[in-house]
Amino acid sequence: MLRFATDPHPAVRVSILNYLPYYVQYDFDGAWKLYYAAFQKPHRLLWSHGEQFLYYQYHGNFDKVQPYLDRIKKEAIETAGETWGRISTLSYLSDYISDAQLFNDLDLLSNNKAWMGAVQVFKANISNANSQEKCEKGLLYIINNATITSGLLNEIDSAFEQLNADGTDIVLQLARNYISAFEDVKGICEQHWFYDWISKLSNNAPFSALKVCENLLSRIEESKSQCYIWQGDELISSAIRILREADLVDDPDLISRAIFLQDQLLRLNLGDMSKALDEAARS
Repeated sequence: MLRFATDPHPAVRVSILNYLPYYVQYDFDGAWKLYYAAFQKPHRLLWSHGEQFLYYQYHGNFDKVQPYLDRIKKEAIETAGETWGRISTLSYLSDYISDAQLFNDLDLLSNNKAWMGAVQVFKANISNANSQEKCEKGLLYIINNATITSGLLNEIDSAFEQLNADGTDIVLQLARNYISAFEDVKGICEQHWFYDWISKLSNNAPFSALKVCENLLSRIEESKSQCYIWQGDELISSAIRILREADLVDDPDLISRAIFLQDQLLRLNLGDMSKALDEAARS
């Protein structure tokens, strides 16, 4: 096995790396010896094949994993940035590295794949009560500091599937900065989970949803681009719930803002608002 782990052909070493997450359960020292042997010499394309082993080892053996994260940074960040981003962010969520260390490294690396790997971990753990706050702050930091690409924004969109929809300050700030991050508003009109999240927010905290909708529609209106929101029905139903809630409170400002939101949707033709209002009046 050691001979295969040091074979000159990388495909042979990959076969050993794929086996190690299982083998380590029976021979801890032997598995680490083989992992060390496979990466004894730098190889830019092998690191992604070694990720699964690091994934199963970082929680109990971070002292052994840390040197390999450092090597990925130096040797293969362009080819294994997502691997580094995922394992480093998992280590951060488990308190093995500090927030300063993670985000300083992400800033210095300025690697889109590393940012992407971090987002993937944050979105996968954001519904966990123990890591929710860290994940929310992490996503907010990435929106504010990463080099924004459509792929990164699409990845963040899927985080809204699990994002808290109770109208907390950090989540509203995350939504506001997410809207601002799109250079072309047509991009945000094509998102999916973001509009589902607005719908949930309008049920739980309708006036927080009003703020988000105001930010969204103002951005679309200012751009003067012709947009079609794929999830327009979710936005319209959210606006109807906001209107109903505003009608129940004796606050002229909220009522005025809700009516203006309705008028914006009609003016921008982002959904069949007239039909929705007729149906709401009959129900």
